[in-house]
Amino acid sequence: MKVLDAFLVITLSILCGAQKIEVHNGVSVLTQENFKDFISSRDYVLVDFYAPWCGQCQDLEPEYAMVAQTLALSESPVELGKVDVTEEESLADDHNIKVIPTLVLFKKGKTRAEYTGELVAEKIVEWLTRRCGPPAQDLQGVENVQALIEEFDVVVIGFFKDQSSKNAEVFLEFADSTFSVPFGITSDEDSFAEYSVKNGDIVLFKKFDDRKVKFGGELNVKGLQTFLREESRPLISEFEPDLLETDGVRGFVLLFLDKLSEESSRIEDEARSVAKLFKQDIMFVSVDTEIGANQAALDMLNVKDEDVPTMRIAKPARNIKRFVPESNDLTAESIQKFVEDYLSGKIKPQFLGADLPEDWKKGFVYTLVSSNFESVVFDTEKDVLVEFHKTSCGYCKLLHPILEQVGEYFKRDTHVIVAKIDISVNEIDDDNFQSLPALKLYLRGDKKVITYKGAITVEAIANFIKNPNAGDIGNEDKSQEEEAEEDEDYVDGMKDEL
Repeated sequence: MKVLDAFLVITLSILCGAQKIEVHNGVSVLTQENFKDFISSRDYVLVDFYAPWCGQCQDLEPEYAMVAQTLALSESPVELGKVDVTEEESLADDHNIKVIPTLVLFKKGKTRAEYTGELVAEKIVEWLTRRCGPPAQDLQGVENVQALIEEFDVVVIGFFKDQSSKNAEVFLEFADSTFSVPFGITSDEDSFAEYSVKNGDIVLFKKFDDRKVKFGGELNVKGLQTFLREESRPLISEFEPDLLETDGVRGFVLLFLDKLSEESSRIEDEARSVAKLFKQDIMFVSVDTEIGANQAALDMLNVKDEDVPTMRIAKPARNIKRFVPESNDLTAESIQKFVEDYLSGKIKPQFLGADLPEDWKKGFVYTLVSSNFESVVFDTEKDVLVEFHKTSCGYCKLLHPILEQVGEYFKRDTHVIVAKIDISVNEIDDDNFQSLPALKLYLRGDKKVITYKGAITVEAIANFIKNPNAGDIGNEDKSQEEEAEEDEDYVDGMKDEL
């Protein structure tokens, strides 16, 4: 006990490159300045993202110190670090930390896994031992293979008589680069017979849908990664907000169902048969509309209670784009057609917006809403200058009278339209706004779009419309980072002028 007490109170400093890092109770204090070097220069690092005011974080602190001591005594390759998210907000954002405490394991600088078990030392050490061992467990005997399959929802096992063969090396390379599921490898002949496999088979075992799936593609790491991504998730997943952030899919089919109704099972069965056809591109998600926490999904996809049962497709984007079927006929045929039309681009996203005013053309500046935006700005015979603004934006309001004068300047020019749209109440396909107000010119003909970066005067804006390619005004070829930096400078200058 005296050794532990001494260990817990010691605060040390270590060198990482040229930087000195504080160490509290065996845990390195990580900051924006030292984080990258620290995790990339070590085989394994477990990082605790915490906040000093968080009660659960405070409870974890002595357990985490106990983990550090246990790892040190066993000469484990794992080191521990911690990040105070109240001081290092950018690090928390970089690693998508949404709750605290969050424990993230890194391997040679890359994220390996997030710990989701009990926050007690024994369980954390047990998890680390399993995660930081060989890329695949060497399974001796049928009972060990069966134990691994039963322990996890998804496991991948390679059946190789010669574990030093080239194919086995590819499998182990894949296992070493993949952190989402556990892996096993076996040369046990009884296991080959028990699971009806042959030498070289790679099998994914899961507790849902098809319980046993053999890899059948060309054997390489990329092919195995695709196989795992497609087969490790259910054909239909239960809705959770984080699901819509899943990488590697082109869209999400959301089924809005009252799970207490008799038809919900029939609809899911029909959808499951379609999901098999599109699992490379589309993720199917079931939303139980009777669960209060799922109301956010209904609101996001504009689904009303009277619409249920129904479906929507959500397209991953900076702002989720929603696609609506022609009817609520939820059969395998209609679901398949909806997905095919979405993938082929035959259907357009639904944009919500304000009602179109009867006098939207009155005055020198047209008023645009979601429903008339595209028909106006993509008129191939017109140059269209659009001001994008929000009701809450004070500087946007100051720009309006200048825009009116620009509109008056071009009142006799039949090839120029000056317009404005309030994007706080109107959704549009263009959501690339680093700041507001923003002025964009949609050129006639090919409808090339140029963002205005000039002075906020009637003369300067009018000259831009007449000769948009003069000078270094456009930024259509610049990166988002460059555009964001210029936008910040531009808005600061605009504020001074206004």
